[in-house]
Amino acid sequence: MEALDLDTCHKFWGPELAAKDSDGDGRTNGEELQDPEGTHCRRIEVAAPEGSGPGTYTVTAIADDDALDAIRYTFRAEPAGGEPIVVYGSFGSSPAVFVLTPGSWRLSVTVTDYCSGLAADATCSTAVEVAIPPPFVRADSNAGGDLDISDGIRTLGVLFRGTGDLPCKRAADANSDGTIDLSDVVFSFDFLFRGGASPKAPSPVCDVADSPLSCAAFPACASRE
Repeated sequence: MEALDLDTCHKFWGPELAAKDSDGDGRTNGEELQDPEGTHCRRIEVAAPEGSGPGTYTVTAIADDDALDAIRYTFRAEPAGGEPIVVYGSFGSSPAVFVLTPGSWRLSVTVTDYCSGLAADATCSTAVEVAIPPPFVRADSNAGGDLDISDGIRTLGVLFRGTGDLPCKRAADANSDGTIDLSDVVFSFDFLFRGGASPKAPSPVCDVADSPLSCAAFPACASRE
């Protein structure tokens, strides 16, 4: 393939150039380079926070290249009516991580090989709806509407006995450190019985707040709306 300018290939390779016979030997460029179409995106997978609320979304692309070349991934997270967030992956890198806010998003990935051309199926995308988390009261682990000893008991049961559940993990995070563990119970009991520090907002009234934890429901606040 002496007549094929490989520098041009590096800029424009794709199905159209692959189908040509640049050196006139009866074989297409794609056949000779063993790369007839380029790189193909097969599917896109999204790992969302529990409850599909705002937070960290991990996007993984499943792709392959006809010539087994290294694949470059370009991920996009585009909000409805807003500017997209773009993550340029190095060759062979997947997945990408996005922190998404409530609303409608389209997550996509475009894959190319070393020639940087696009096959007809080089892009995969999916729609994601990031839910608006419900309001809650911090330290009210059982979502009962009051801060009392039953909240700490609920958290202890979930942590150490596998009993019950936490309808709103954000509420169970009494000390606001983004995790749920024994320190939340200690914080709650210290506040209730020893005059310790008060839970940070939202408390004692219902409101929303940023948190890496999920909140599937908080019935006590819903009943007050």
